[in-house]
Amino acid sequence: MNGNTGRKLTLEQRKKLSEAHKLHPIKYWLGKKIPREIVEKIAQKNIGKKHPHSEQTKVKLKAAWIKRKILGHKPPSHKGYKHSDEAKKKMSLARVGKYGGENCPSWKGGATAINKIIRSSLEYKLWRKSVFERDNYTCIWCGQKGDIQADHIKPFAFYPELRFAIDNGRTLCIICHKTTDTYGGNGRNTYVK
Repeated sequence: MNGNTGRKLTLEQRKKLSEAHKLHPIKYWLGKKIPREIVEKIAQKNIGKKHPHSEQTKVKLKAAWIKRKILGHKPPSHKGYKHSDEAKKKMSLARVGKYGGENCPSWKGGATAINKIIRSSLEYKLWRKSVFERDNYTCIWCGQKGDIQADHIKPFAFYPELRFAIDNGRTLCIICHKTTDTYGGNGRNTYVK
């Protein structure tokens, strides 16, 4: 049976394949040095064939890979359909559940952390958007556009009254954000009330 097409081979086809395999076994060259004449034949055969990437493209791909792996940058997301604010609010409520709380079929006894609920709320998303628009979608420290995050100047956890204050937000790129005193809970000792 031929794996590519799913059809059965005739007896004649099987004999031809068997003879071809005897002449040119699949793993014949495994571990052996290929003679120069065969290498040149293959090279001549490939002349004029289009290769998948040019040298310039290979350099760009390697640079992008390094940027993603070493610096932690992500490729830009695809821009698509923009939902209205009303549609966003409906989707946000749908995540909570059609009936909300305990009446929702996916209710798990209030297992979702309050932090996650607030950060996925429409109000928080509007706060981020306002901060980005105010700073022109540019890191205020290094001037980079893209791969930006909205940072709370006074920590989100310790100043709940300032969570949605636009004055308490600033736009930073990922690298600059990681250098702040409070990134990832680093400022716990500094800001404990």
